[in-house]
Amino acid sequence: MEFFVQNVSSILFFPLWVAVVIFIGKITSLLKSYKTIFGITLLATIWGLISSILVFAKTITNMGYVFEDTFSFISINNLNFELGCYVDLVSAFMLLVIFAVTLFVQIYSYFYMKNDESFPRFFALMNLFTFSMCGLVLAPTLFQTYVFWELVGVTSYLLIGFWYKKISAANAAKKAFIMNRIGDFCLLAGIILSSVLIYNYSGSADLIDIPYSGIDRVAAYLFTYTSEPVFIANCILLLFGSIAKSAQFPLHTWLADAMEGPTPVSALIHSATMVAAGVFLINRLYPIYYQSHFVMNFILVIGLITAIICAFFAITCRDIKRILAYSTSSQLGIMFIALGTGALTGSMIYLASHAFIKSMLFLIAGIVMIAYSGSTSIDDFGGLRKKMPILAGCYLIGAFALAGVLFSGFSAKALIFHHLFETHSYITISFLILISFMTAFYIFRLYFVVFEGKSEKNITNLPKLILVPVSCLALIVLVIGLFFPNMGKFNNDILPLVFEVIAVALAFVLYIKVTNLKKLPLLYNLSFNRLYIDNLYDFLARKLYSKLALLANFIDDYLYDGMVGLVVFITRLKSYINSKMQTGVIQSYFAYSFLILALILTGFCLIYSLIAYWVEV
Repeated sequence: MEFFVQNVSSILFFPLWVAVVIFIGKITSLLKSYKTIFGITLLATIWGLISSILVFAKTITNMGYVFEDTFSFISINNLNFELGCYVDLVSAFMLLVIFAVTLFVQIYSYFYMKNDESFPRFFALMNLFTFSMCGLVLAPTLFQTYVFWELVGVTSYLLIGFWYKKISAANAAKKAFIMNRIGDFCLLAGIILSSVLIYNYSGSADLIDIPYSGIDRVAAYLFTYTSEPVFIANCILLLFGSIAKSAQFPLHTWLADAMEGPTPVSALIHSATMVAAGVFLINRLYPIYYQSHFVMNFILVIGLITAIICAFFAITCRDIKRILAYSTSSQLGIMFIALGTGALTGSMIYLASHAFIKSMLFLIAGIVMIAYSGSTSIDDFGGLRKKMPILAGCYLIGAFALAGVLFSGFSAKALIFHHLFETHSYITISFLILISFMTAFYIFRLYFVVFEGKSEKNITNLPKLILVPVSCLALIVLVIGLFFPNMGKFNNDILPLVFEVIAVALAFVLYIKVTNLKKLPLLYNLSFNRLYIDNLYDFLARKLYSKLALLANFIDDYLYDGMVGLVVFITRLKSYINSKMQTGVIQSYFAYSFLILALILTGFCLIYSLIAYWVEV
């Protein structure tokens, strides 16, 4: 195991090398075989999975074990910024989740994308994304985290807009990119502010790049030597990076639109890895946030708002992938709730559980879409349980787990509820029960409509092997709860379980037994139109931002360009005058000299007169 820890950088660079090979092979037309591209991708991922398993085994059997290997990247006087790898229990845990999910998604992707002419570009970008995500997780400093944070953002932009000729996909990619840039700008501002404050207060350059090995010292310096408003502002700037990346309120709207990308992209980066990066970063910087009750409550409130409103949106959504996207934001909100209340272990275990559950559900959604010729509307689906019993069984496993009724979802959510009951956070418990109720309702609404409903449409035959990764993920969801700590020792999980079962029963009654379902107009419209938040952003972008853009254009054209034009005009005028003065006649030079001296003398006399006048006054 020590060998794999010492060479952990290999799992970082193998995907990068594969991406480069695919790009070069595509450009030079030397690598045309889709099977070869898939094969080398799979080899890199399997190596990463084996290594991450052994690295995780090393950290879990040696509690407190840390491995760090860095080198100097930038040195400016006494300032030194480092890159490298930092392995502890959290990073090893994240690596295991990333490679386990990635392996099954890549197997699924081969069958999903094999008829697409851009197959090589897709797998090259998938490998590049894996490299970026591993670099983020293994980062020893916040400086390196930000570098790979941006790489994750760029690769996700390219994957969301993979079908860039499709207008909706191109617009979705731009929306995701812009909204994430808002968070990234705040994160960068927070990093710079933190570095400046630490350098000023410590007088040492050791912590300038905010190393995670010294994060406790960083937290102590920031909290001790800064005023409370400055400390809180700094923390909120850092948090907005996580808020944007994890699609939390108010920057949550991009994730649903990002479903325009290929389904494997949704399964990988928008349920298991990219959006989980925000939760991971909060975990890394937790010693800083934990210093302030206000900051912890801020994380809690953001998580509560996001979890409630996104679950509310999913209840009436008609697009199968968007339902799962809103569910992702909602479940990430639960992780924020756990972090805000101090349930650090519960949040990370719930992250792993959710990653496997949601990636499986997205893969199932992709199969359903293929079966119905690419349709995403649940109105077109129905009766799939009889036609695809294995798929229906896998979905049921995922639905029960996501609802928190059974399997890994129940175990992970029980950890969070246990912590909340221990800390007597009864208001938070009430909201979390409401969120769990809505989650169980919308996820089983989807099941009853898609797998138990009626549909007269014929479905497309699918390759049997495409069910293999889905079945493997379902098996993981079934057994993963057995490995969580303290399972079966909770006494307070019966209350949320009762409400979750009621929600399942309500979904059954409303979508199976009731033929004419009546809607509550006000609530339905608010949910279906997503509280009109997208409309508000659209108004701000089209009305307010467009006016600001016109003003900026006017300033650029007439102020800045005008100043440049004025300088050019004066320079040309001066050159023209000088050219006319160069006559070669000495009498002319004497005349010009006397004229200039007369002008200077006249100017001095005028200035003297003005000064004398103001003195007398």
